[in-house]
Amino acid sequence: MRRLLILTTSIGLFAVLSWAESYSGKLIDASCLDKPNPTVASCQPSSATGTFALVDNSQKIYKLDQKGNAKAADALKNRADRSADPNASSKGDVVVAKITGTMNEGIVTVETIEVQ
Repeated sequence: MRRLLILTTSIGLFAVLSWAESYSGKLIDASCLDKPNPTVASCQPSSATGTFALVDNSQKIYKLDQKGNAKAADALKNRADRSADPNASSKGDVVVAKITGTMNEGIVTVETIEVQ
């Protein structure tokens, strides 16, 4: 009985700790952050982007994990406004995204991503 109580308490504790958070902001090319004076406008992602980050309204940067980068690339390619021509890009485009995931050592482990 005691083991069952400890087990259910542990499961409940881990379930509470693993709740996903929601992040929203502008999706950018994370490799651009290594350049001098990066801006959201100069770091717009393209179909060739491999690493992504999210910049929220307070200018905080959230880097994505490896699976999150793959999900972001797929979401960017399947974006509704690029469905007619996936390779078309306009330099003024700002990609807005909403991510659900958990923060782990400064990197967001992405569960879902929605690109607008």
